[in-house]
Amino acid sequence: MRNLRRTRVLALGASIVALLTAGASPAWGNTTLEVRPGLSPFWPDGKNGSGPREYVTRNLDTEARNLYLRNCMVGYSCYAVGEGDGQHTFFELYYCDRRSLTNFLGRGAAVNHQTDDAVAELRDRGGWLEQTINPDNRPVSVNWDPVWYIDPC
Repeated sequence: MRNLRRTRVLALGASIVALLTAGASPAWGNTTLEVRPGLSPFWPDGKNGSGPREYVTRNLDTEARNLYLRNCMVGYSCYAVGEGDGQHTFFELYYCDRRSLTNFLGRGAAVNHQTDDAVAELRDRGGWLEQTINPDNRPVSVNWDPVWYIDPC
């Protein structure tokens, strides 16, 4: 009886090891790191569930990103940031809340199509002004590396 129990335990152990190591080989061919730019707060359903919505569109190629920049909606400020794989994420912001950024790296672009002379501001880690974006509906180049916050208006 003791040998039977020992055999079962060894067989169970071998099965567990086989299951664990079956999927443990590294995926050498897939070394792509997904970078998802984000910001907070973000109001996709309007502020507190009502009012104008804010939008994010991911995985845009450069041509589509440029089309989005040229068509930023009236009343919005718009921001394009790379995803690290040649694709871009595009944010369309309506509300004036200061936004904290994540994974906004490298070069990108922005356009301000707001009304009433609302200037958008990009700020560094300490809150100091890095760049302003005038409400003239013209895309501008942005270096996102020092930018930690967006003040849309």
